[in-house]
Amino acid sequence: IHLESTRYLLPLSYGGEFTMQGGISSITPTSVRIRAQTSHGSSYVKPVRIAQEVLFLQKDRKKVRAISYSLAEDANTAPDVTVFAEHITGTGIKSMSFSQDPDYILWAVRDDGVLLSLTHLREQQVTAWARHTTVGAFESVSCIPESTGSTPYLVAVRSISGTTKRYIEYLDYTGVAQTDCASYGQDLVTKHAVWNNLGFLEGQTVSVVADGMVHPDVVVTGGAITLLYAVNSVQVGLPYTTTLEFLRPELQLPDGTSQ
Repeated sequence: IHLESTRYLLPLSYGGEFTMQGGISSITPTSVRIRAQTSHGSSYVKPVRIAQEVLFLQKDRKKVRAISYSLAEDANTAPDVTVFAEHITGTGIKSMSFSQDPDYILWAVRDDGVLLSLTHLREQQVTAWARHTTVGAFESVSCIPESTGSTPYLVAVRSISGTTKRYIEYLDYTGVAQTDCASYGQDLVTKHAVWNNLGFLEGQTVSVVADGMVHPDVVVTGGAITLLYAVNSVQVGLPYTTTLEFLRPELQLPDGTSQ
C-alpha cells in the first residue's frame, strides 16, 4: 500500500511491514532483498515520517504505530503509540498529516469529524494525545510548509442556515486568534457598532473581541453583527472551551503505589 524511506525502504502492506534493500549501488530486479519485519498491517491512510520513525495507521484504523529500527532486536519494531489512549481514535482515523515546526505534532481526523493531535517527541519520552471539536466537523487535514513554519490546513464542514458549507481553515500558531473560525475587521479612522461580511457564520452565536476587550456574545443576522458600542477593530468567531485533564498523582505509600 505504501513505500516509505528510513534506514531502509519500508514497504507497508495490508498484511505486514517489510524492509527492502538492494546491492552495493542500487535496487535492481536481480539485486533486491525483502524481509518481513512486523505483521500488523497498514491502512490506506498515508503514513507520516517523524524523525527516525514512520507513524502508520494499522489496518483497523484505530491504532497508530511507530515503526523504526531497534538495535536490541536488530530489526524494525512498531510499538502502539495509542496504548495509553485507546479511546482516542474512536471508530477510526481517515486523514493524517505532520507539522514539524514550530511544534512536533501529528494531526489526524476521525471518522466522526473530531480533530486529533499527537505531540510526539521520542527523545524526550513525550507522547500526548488531545481532541479538538468545532461547530460541525472536520473532513481532512494537511500540513503545508510556509515561511513561518508548517501550517495545518483543514476542511471544516458546517451547517449554515440549513445549508452544508465547506471551508478551508488553518490553525493559527501566532496566538492572535482567540476564537474558532475567526474573522477580523479593522477601521482605524471611524468606530463602528455594525460589522458586516460575516455570512459564513450566519445564524451562529459568536464570541467577539472588540478593541482588545471581550464583548458579550451576539448572533450573526443578515451577515452582520451589532455590538453594544462602536469600536475600531473586532475579532469574531465561534467560542470554544479548553480542558486540561491531569493524571492522578503517583504517590509511593508504605504498602505500595497509590494507584
